[in-house]
Amino acid sequence: MQTTLAQRPQLLIIDDDEHIRALLVNVLSESYDCAQATSAEDALVAPTESHFDLVISDIQMGGMSGLELVPCTGLKMPAATTISFTPLT
Repeated sequence: MQTTLAQRPQLLIIDDDEHIRALLVNVLSESYDCAQATSAEDALVAPTESHFDLVISDIQMGGMSGLELVPCTGLKMPAATTISFTPLT
């Protein structure tokens, strides 16, 4: 009998701060397949064959903000849920 493992959920983590991005990947990669982008613009040029279940994005980034990204991800990745955040220091 052949068994297959369920595919893990696909996350796209977008943050221009390398340390925050690395922290999120480190915490989430045990349960999720994590892809990374350093900006909203980079996220929008992700391969169209990529299927993301969840997009986690910083709000305050240079260029396009995480809030400006939300409607774009809705068009490009309609099945994905988007969470926008900003770390408070």
